[in-house]
Amino acid sequence: MTPPPRVAFARPHRLARSLVRAALESSAIALGVAVVGINALVYASSLADLERGASVLAGMAADSTSAALLFDDPRSAGETLEFLKGSPEVTGATIRDERGGEFARYRAGAPPAADGGELVSTRDIVQDGHVIGHITLTVSTRLLAHQSWMLAASTLSCALLGLGIAFLRVRRVRRAVARNEDELDRLAFRDPVSGLLNRHAAQEHLLQSVVGAQAPFDVALLDLDDFKLVNDTLGHAAGDALLRSLGARLQATFGAGGTVFRLGGDEFIVICPGEDGDGAVGRLGRRLVGCLAEAFDVAGRQLFVRGSVGIAAFPAHGTTAEELLRAADTAMYQAKGAGKNTFAVYNAEMARAAEARLRLCEELARAIEREELVLHYQPIVDLRDHAVVGVEALVRWRHPSRGLLGPGEFIPAAEASGLIVELGGWVLRAAAAQQAAWARRGLGAPFIAVNVSAQQFRQKILLDQVQTALATTGADAHRLQIELTEHTLVEDISLTAHVLTSLRLRGMKVAIDDFGTGLSSLAYLRRLPIDKLKIDRSFVSDMSSGEEAGAIVEAIVSLAHSLRLEIVAEGIETAPQAHALAALGVQHGQGYLFSRPVAAEAIEALLCQRRDAARSAPQQEA
Repeated sequence: MTPPPRVAFARPHRLARSLVRAALESSAIALGVAVVGINALVYASSLADLERGASVLAGMAADSTSAALLFDDPRSAGETLEFLKGSPEVTGATIRDERGGEFARYRAGAPPAADGGELVSTRDIVQDGHVIGHITLTVSTRLLAHQSWMLAASTLSCALLGLGIAFLRVRRVRRAVARNEDELDRLAFRDPVSGLLNRHAAQEHLLQSVVGAQAPFDVALLDLDDFKLVNDTLGHAAGDALLRSLGARLQATFGAGGTVFRLGGDEFIVICPGEDGDGAVGRLGRRLVGCLAEAFDVAGRQLFVRGSVGIAAFPAHGTTAEELLRAADTAMYQAKGAGKNTFAVYNAEMARAAEARLRLCEELARAIEREELVLHYQPIVDLRDHAVVGVEALVRWRHPSRGLLGPGEFIPAAEASGLIVELGGWVLRAAAAQQAAWARRGLGAPFIAVNVSAQQFRQKILLDQVQTALATTGADAHRLQIELTEHTLVEDISLTAHVLTSLRLRGMKVAIDDFGTGLSSLAYLRRLPIDKLKIDRSFVSDMSSGEEAGAIVEAIVSLAHSLRLEIVAEGIETAPQAHALAALGVQHGQGYLFSRPVAAEAIEALLCQRRDAARSAPQQEA
């Protein structure tokens, strides 16, 4: 087994290094500019002073030697120029008469250095307003150059010292920035709840792994089943504690043989090296599901949780991070659809099914807009005389290419995509409109039962949808009935109680659909405003196969009677079933024995027959 690739989730202290480099480079440039600027300014100023001094000396020499030049006394002129010895920078002076001939000369004792520059200053020699000659003074700049170099060396040393001090200071800043970088990296790549690597780290890991992969590896996605119940019943603190415990258990299970990430919510991902041999991926799935077998100690309670796992393999199921995550997610939902608390390995058929579901959802969204949906109705009858007392509205889809589709072919996709909320609102409006139409025609207006989804409760939109349906159609709320499952009831008891109470205040009745198949509890039956129980068809169909099913139905009937609830039996297909249910005290029933779901026109015909029969009865008696 090849060890998993080691992936660096961040470049350590890259920001700190960049800041230090930028600070030092900026400081060096600033100090360099300052050194050059100061030295250039000082040199230019000193050179100007030297030029002015040479000009002054040349003027003094011109004034002092004018008489000697006038009386043609070179010796006296030469002696006069000896005063220049007091200025060591002066290397020589030459007096020329007005014809340009050399009259007198002065030279310093030591010749100027070969590399030393010279500065020349020339002045006219004037006597009584007439120029009688010229004096040229030569000044060495060697001393100025030496002083300039000394100043440059001093300022450069100071600049280097300042740069060193700046480096020490910046290094302290770098350590602080590095600590902040470490914290930012922790926040960027670590989940604050579980302490595991997070979604960002998982994506980075996969991106680097698929690029540098030298061996296959597996990606397993774990999603906890019904985790929301933990948060709703025990609180989010308990939910977080459970996630931490699960993260620690996953790390202990896989150790150095895999990397565990928390993607967010109740989703975890494990990336580990692929193993050779058939069934290797299955062993990985069983290990993950097995992590949930033992209880978790949370807030002093022993909690058992279950989860669904989807597994994808590189490179068989994807060669990019996105493809692998999508494949693992698809397999995970396949595991949930298979009954939860299991695992599934991705295959191409899953992708085709997922694509078909996506296409179905797109078509369904358009179907709502294009009014391709239609309601069929299944009669609910009185088991004593088989009179129709109500109908259950069941949605159908007139698909443009596939024909009439039953709810089982598109409701699961609507639930998964969230379209069920919009679809549920449409069903409410259509059923209310039909009830109002039958009432206007004097057809006895039987009640219409409408199924609602848990998502309409979660999004707190059901009351608004009901109000809109009643307001826009003029339907009688007393003739509309809401049906919901036991799972929907217990998701949020306080919210459910508020919504159901509001519906009752409007005059609507509430029925629990498929009673006995979910989380049956006397507590919520007593607490919530419920009017009816609908016995699930599985109990009805099993009544003829043994006494156990009959005993369950009898217990449900007894429970309903004790709570003064009406009872409706679903899925009645034979006359013996109907007789047995009536004998147990079940008031109402529905099923193929009485009628399949039919179009509104068929229900209208049935109601018209009942109305006409009721009208003709008094005439016959007369």
